[in-house]
Amino acid sequence: MAHEDVVSRPAKKVFIAFSSSYVLPFKWKIPSAFSIAPKEGTLKGNGVCPVEIKFTPEAAGVYDGQAVLVFGEDKWKQLRLEGIGKYPHVTLGTELGAKTSGFMMPDEIVDFGEVNCGSMSTRSLDIHNYLNVNALFNVSQLNSGRDIDKFFYCTTSSGAIPAHGKVSIKFSYQPAVCGHQHVEYFAVTPVDLSRTIVKCTGVGRGPSVQINSNHLDFGIIERLGASKTLSVVLSNDSPMPAHFQFNSPSFDSDSVFKVSPRNGVIIKGHPVTVGITFMPTNSIGYYKRLEVLVNQQDSLFVDVFGVAHCEEFKPKAITFTQVTKHYKQLQNGLGKLSPEHLDQLLVTKKISAASGALDWVNDVDKLDQSEVRDLSDPQTAFEKYFERDVPDHEKFVTLEKTKFDFGRVTTFNDALQQTLNITNNTKAKLTIAWTASAASSASCFWVEPQICDIPPLKAQSFRVCFKPDGFDKFFGTQIEAFAFFKVMRDHELVKDNRCVTLPRCVMIETVGHTFTSVKDTFKADLEISNRKITMPPCVSSVPSYQTLYLLNKGDTSLTYNFDRDSKGHFEVWPQCGLILPGSVQICVARFVAEEIQKYSTTIQCHVNHNAKYLKTFVFSAFVDSPQLLMDSNAMVFMKPTTPGDTVKKNYAFRNNSRLSLNFEWRISKEDHDFISISPSSGVLAPNEIQSHEVTLKTQSKKVSHYKPFLKVVSKMSSLHKSYKVQVICETMQGSLESLEEVVDFGEVVCGNRQTKSFTVYNSSNVDITFKLVYAQQVQGPYSDEEVFLDKPALQLSPLIGNLPARTHKLIQVTVNPTRRIDYKFDVQGLVVQSANDDEGMKPISLCSIIVRGMFPCLQIKDAQCFGSAENMSKVYLWRLLNVDRLNQVLDADPEESELRYSAISRMSMESRRGVVPGQGRNGSFDLSSVGNPGSSAIDMNFGSAPAGSANTKIVLLFENTSHVETEWSFYFPNDLKLELEYWAQSGDFTEEELHQLMVSENKLFKIHPQSGKLQPGQSIGITLTYQHLFPGTNRIPVLLKLNRGREIVLNFVGVTVEPERRYLHFASPVHQFRPVPIAGTEPPQQLYEFYNGGSLPLKCSLDLTALDNCKAENFNCAIFECLDKELYIEPGKSCALRWIFRPIEAKLYTVEVPVIIEHGETAVIFFEGMGYDNRDVGEKGVENGEDTLDTIPSRQIVPKPRQQVFLSEERVSFGDLPLFTRGRRVVCLTNTSYSDTVKFEWQPNQDPFSKCVTLWPMNGTLGPQESAMFNVTFTSTGFPSFYNLDFTCQIVNSSQMARYEWDVAQWEKMRAQQDQEFTITERNAHEAHKAGGSDSALKSVRLKHTTPPLTPSDIDFKHYETLPPIKKTRGDKDHRKCHRKSRNVLTEDGSHIWERPLPPKPFVLHLGVTARTHNVQEFEESFGDVGAFFVDRTLSKDFETDIEKLQKNPDRIVALCSEYDVATGIFTSLVKSMFDDSTFHQAIKNVQSEPIPYFAQLKPYQTPPGDSEQTSAEKSPVKLDTPPCSPTGVVDKGSKTRQDDTRVKIDVHGVSDVPATSGSGKSSGGILKKQTSNLAQELSGILNTEDTFFSDVGDETEPNKLLHSIRAGGKGSQISFSNLEPGMATEKTTTPTVHMPATPELHVMERNNKLMEALRSDAEVAFCSEKSLENCLSNIISEAVSQTFNPVVKPRLIAESLRRATSS
Repeated sequence: MAHEDVVSRPAKKVFIAFSSSYVLPFKWKIPSAFSIAPKEGTLKGNGVCPVEIKFTPEAAGVYDGQAVLVFGEDKWKQLRLEGIGKYPHVTLGTELGAKTSGFMMPDEIVDFGEVNCGSMSTRSLDIHNYLNVNALFNVSQLNSGRDIDKFFYCTTSSGAIPAHGKVSIKFSYQPAVCGHQHVEYFAVTPVDLSRTIVKCTGVGRGPSVQINSNHLDFGIIERLGASKTLSVVLSNDSPMPAHFQFNSPSFDSDSVFKVSPRNGVIIKGHPVTVGITFMPTNSIGYYKRLEVLVNQQDSLFVDVFGVAHCEEFKPKAITFTQVTKHYKQLQNGLGKLSPEHLDQLLVTKKISAASGALDWVNDVDKLDQSEVRDLSDPQTAFEKYFERDVPDHEKFVTLEKTKFDFGRVTTFNDALQQTLNITNNTKAKLTIAWTASAASSASCFWVEPQICDIPPLKAQSFRVCFKPDGFDKFFGTQIEAFAFFKVMRDHELVKDNRCVTLPRCVMIETVGHTFTSVKDTFKADLEISNRKITMPPCVSSVPSYQTLYLLNKGDTSLTYNFDRDSKGHFEVWPQCGLILPGSVQICVARFVAEEIQKYSTTIQCHVNHNAKYLKTFVFSAFVDSPQLLMDSNAMVFMKPTTPGDTVKKNYAFRNNSRLSLNFEWRISKEDHDFISISPSSGVLAPNEIQSHEVTLKTQSKKVSHYKPFLKVVSKMSSLHKSYKVQVICETMQGSLESLEEVVDFGEVVCGNRQTKSFTVYNSSNVDITFKLVYAQQVQGPYSDEEVFLDKPALQLSPLIGNLPARTHKLIQVTVNPTRRIDYKFDVQGLVVQSANDDEGMKPISLCSIIVRGMFPCLQIKDAQCFGSAENMSKVYLWRLLNVDRLNQVLDADPEESELRYSAISRMSMESRRGVVPGQGRNGSFDLSSVGNPGSSAIDMNFGSAPAGSANTKIVLLFENTSHVETEWSFYFPNDLKLELEYWAQSGDFTEEELHQLMVSENKLFKIHPQSGKLQPGQSIGITLTYQHLFPGTNRIPVLLKLNRGREIVLNFVGVTVEPERRYLHFASPVHQFRPVPIAGTEPPQQLYEFYNGGSLPLKCSLDLTALDNCKAENFNCAIFECLDKELYIEPGKSCALRWIFRPIEAKLYTVEVPVIIEHGETAVIFFEGMGYDNRDVGEKGVENGEDTLDTIPSRQIVPKPRQQVFLSEERVSFGDLPLFTRGRRVVCLTNTSYSDTVKFEWQPNQDPFSKCVTLWPMNGTLGPQESAMFNVTFTSTGFPSFYNLDFTCQIVNSSQMARYEWDVAQWEKMRAQQDQEFTITERNAHEAHKAGGSDSALKSVRLKHTTPPLTPSDIDFKHYETLPPIKKTRGDKDHRKCHRKSRNVLTEDGSHIWERPLPPKPFVLHLGVTARTHNVQEFEESFGDVGAFFVDRTLSKDFETDIEKLQKNPDRIVALCSEYDVATGIFTSLVKSMFDDSTFHQAIKNVQSEPIPYFAQLKPYQTPPGDSEQTSAEKSPVKLDTPPCSPTGVVDKGSKTRQDDTRVKIDVHGVSDVPATSGSGKSSGGILKKQTSNLAQELSGILNTEDTFFSDVGDETEPNKLLHSIRAGGKGSQISFSNLEPGMATEKTTTPTVHMPATPELHVMERNNKLMEALRSDAEVAFCSEKSLENCLSNIISEAVSQTFNPVVKPRLIAESLRRATSS
């Protein structure tokens, strides 16, 4: 089955065919979602039974089942049933079922606008079905529970919407009452879904007739019988045609004011002009208000007035001002007063004309008078027609009867008469003047007497006469009469114009006919407006009016007569009348009743007194009262809220009546400050539902209860009704919290926006209004004042908002950092009463927002040079390139002008930037400041090299140190300047521009790559190349642009030296020494480095005259002292000058020192030094103007071309060291090649300080993937100094060296062969013949290897040819390619010369060593105790060889080298055996558990005298031999010739006194003392195991004290060495007396203890021990490097010596 909705009933038919002739019963078993009919039955033989299956799903889903047909006894068949149930998805403007609010509030509005009354308008709405199943729907009208007339209709009550289709629902509106708004509600309900409310609104539209003038002033007519005509224009603005009628007699009547046309139809856009003719019959004043009756519209008025004069009477003229005042005086109750009375009241000042019209002065008098209603009101005019509800005291005169029907008249001779009584209701005499008389009447009706006076408050009878003039006619007319005060007949009788009164017009209607029989009347062709007349809604006892029209479409007159309502609720005016052919009669229907109910009646209208022309009208009306239907039983439950907050809610109610009501909310004064309802007043249309907004400001109490009143009043009367509404609200505290504690943006590029969000949560039951505030904290180099002036770096959206109860809200966080600092924003929330009131609110901490402002940043992490600059050290290169300055500038924040352009838009640069003409100091620096004012360009010097040298290539490793992507670009001037047209060129180029063009066109400077992008942490090597093509100083500015970052101008400077020029290059012409404190004992020595950039060695000297002048200016104190006045520098090498800076004041010193180059130019260097006072600067010291060496990387990151060997560290820093100490470092050399074996050799350094550093081994061989470790030992001697040394290691490929040696052997072999073999040609003979044919001449010819052309005289020597001078040697292709140029060298005569093969160019590695030495005392003051260092005062400040030391002290014996090796090997083996001996390990563990020795319990006794001397006499000196070694521990091989003569002697004495010898600083036994000291420490460790024998006895026993004294080297022993420093003589002491048995073991123990103490304090023994330990550790590291073992996996001690033999 198809897809169906859950409520539809789709059906499928199935036929069951039975082929047997038997009759069998059957029965179906079917799933619950399906139904079948018939479910059971009987199968007839050979018949077919139709079955209908319906699918009725109960919920959306897939239904699948089996229908089982059981027939016969046990037979069955299956039928599979499938279906899908779905809920309908339909829309009607908005989503159906998605109600916006309660109480029938509309979801869709259908506005019909204005519709002509009586006509019908239709609107339609489309219902869309978006599913593939049909959807059912119902449409119903929502009733309010009362029977109300319906003006809206829906032709569709129910239906089905096809799948993916739509259905149009049509709504119709047919208004019956004009000017009234109608409202109705319909419910469109899809089956099983919530309904959707449709609101239909419309307004009944009637005619909209307007008149161009509301008055006509005819002025004064001087002669009776004359006439005057004026006109008015009627126009209709409504599309509905309007039938109008002037309520005046016809034009052929006796009326004074004749109207033509009297009635008609007005169509929109076709105005009608109505002429009014004034034809007076009496000499009086005339005033009449002409009513214009319009069907379905209120009446219009035209005031017409004029005066007729005669010779006898001349009344006063009437003006429109008097007419206006007349109606005001009627409102004030002065309408019935005569001019005499008014004049009297004016005299007595009871009335006044202050407001223009006469009015009572006191309100009390006004209340005594009877008030008259406003006759300008249409309702009042309608009431006048019916003469109902108008009391007599309000009338000027009272007519007893206004309608006279003479019926059928059969006689024509005598006039028929009827009596009319008129009563004067005023207190003055009135005159009644009729316009119709028997003599001049244009009709058959008149009144007698024509003019008559009526006394005050009296009545007068008049005769109404009718005399027809023919048979079978209808007669009818209106007769007018004007009533006025008699004094108004002449203007002289009224003295005050303010007392002038207007006449009143009264009118009677007369009808009659002369038909002999009613059946013989004319045929009536009457058109009526509507047979069903619906009266406007009204209230009890208040009349309502409705109009209708009768149109005589025939050519004869007709009469009409309406019956009276039996109950008196309905009445029609005029009740009867005559309608002329083609005329329209506007009738007014009136309804009034008291009971509230619906009224309906039928009134018949008799036309021409003939029953066959009877017209029936159905009148309906409804008397209603104001009534509202309140939602939720007039109770408003507000949402819970916080105290002091404002909460709003919509409350709906319905006008349950047909009346249009005025409503007003009334709130007590006590509650007026807390509750308000909007709108507070307005109009409520019939049957309309309105929703008003209730606003409540809560108080501190928990529950607030308010009772406002809703008062409704009908527009038709003062009837009102009030409804009490209860407003209840509960108050509680709201909460605000954040689900995220921290919102971390990480790094954000400054100037960029990034958005995240956090969630705020209201866990309370009240809605809250929150306001977010934040406090900013910054951490960076900028002050808070500077950051405060920046634009806000944080934006929260929304900053102020509402959060319903138990809901979440996302807060958008947008950060826009402007500086490279760390921002932290503490976001807090305020639960406020309003958006602008947050005082006194306690902030709630929500979350923290962290963002780090970041600019794209690059840093140079490494720099390597090769080519012509390969001999430069990294320190020198670092300073040449100003890397520290560049890194500092790159790390700084960019200026605003730098962020103006991006990397793409940076298409121009100021011309002539960077290079200025002029010579710098020594011709090396000619660049001035570049860039913006206040910023300087950075000079990057490529050094110098001779012309034609290899290119200087520098590789800078740039690393993206920021956490954002960095896009960088290098721009040369040609990359930025825009090409200009020829006419735009300014003229000739300047020297600067020409030089820049030359450098650019020849591409002397190259950068590769020139641009790129780096991710965070990523690095790239940028190669800078300078070609030495043109001698001189070449410069060019280069712009380094970081997108969204810095813009830096780099001045590239390169120097190319002429081949024969001596050129001295230095990093900077201004050198600043490191700051030195004043009042120092020994200022440090400092270095200044020179570099020979030429191709010739140079010798230079310094002119130190400026130093002498500075000395003279500073109290003869040598501020600057240069220790080296002359230098000799090889080409491509560097050398340093030693300087001492001694400030005496805390200031800056400057001297200008000329450097004189022999056979070269003189350069000037500016030396600066800063002195400072330690007491002022404290521990931090002062900033160093020179670039610190700590920023230079110690490891090589960028590999060089052809580099196979790498150092583990390129720079070794020993830090700060006290004098007379040593520092050691281990550096590894690794061969990364997989196939080549290399040899390395450290080259000696020419620097005078280089002998402080010892490298071992100095040379060696590394196999493929092999590493070698060498020791770097720094010995601090001499004076305190700054050390910055550079050592070079040459790496040679063994394969290339083997190839070179083979080539040299082949070359020498060939050379020897050529020396013995030669070729004689004709040219050789010719030359020999010219030379005289001597042997010497022939030899010279042979040696030249020339072959001159043959001549006829030399033809005999051609058979003496030998082998050619050059033969191709075997070798690989690469070798032949390398030497192709050498083999193809030709001499001047064209012969080949085989040059000697050149050795392979070694690869150079640089090792930098830095250190700072201090005086021991100054070191202790600055860095604390020197206990971490071994201060060996035997080290001489001068580096003397061992032979020199031996010559100064011949008594010293130096150990042989073989003896030194034996001692070291024995000691190493001893330590190793101890580590590997398990018995020794167990003995150490057992000695701790041994019992206390028995002799510890013996009492001490006094040692006999002489025992100490005997003990000392038994001692014998100890002699140790060691090979001659340098202070660094390296054996001096040059001293092997004196192995048998040199010895070192160590004497250990007992209590005997040995004076200290002088000259110990030049003793040659320091090596052995160091070794002995270390050996003593090891033996002392073994001896310390004996402490366990006395550990449990305590410190009170004398033997224990004695042992402690012996171990500590106490006063009981004294040691004398021949190499002690002067002044270190020991004091003479005596051995303390110990009372214990004198046993040989005790004497041996004491002697051994004293020996250990002597060895421990000996410097040479300590040095030997130190070397042994160093050797042991070196072996361990070597095995770890060679991967013999893994020291991390398993702890292991290795003591086996792996070092080579000393002889090697």
